[in-house]
Amino acid sequence: MDILGIDELIEQREMEVECHSCHASNTRTLGWMRNRHETSCDSCGEVIVLGTADLRAQVRNTERLLRVLGQQLTEQLSHHRAGWGG
Repeated sequence: MDILGIDELIEQREMEVECHSCHASNTRTLGWMRNRHETSCDSCGEVIVLGTADLRAQVRNTERLLRVLGQQLTEQLSHHRAGWGG
């Protein structure tokens, strides 16, 4: 898996965003959230602010963990291919 593949997976990764008004869980992709500051709750329509420090930290942490996982998978695949003569 190359860097572009990892980046695409990160962009498509879904994350739950809780509405502070009705406590409903709203699913948004990281790529979608990265370019927006707010969204509306799917249940009650209340505005959910996406630019909070806590939520941004969760997004960064999720992206970091996915990058590390992608790098580990790439390394494992490379080792397996080398062991198979390819």
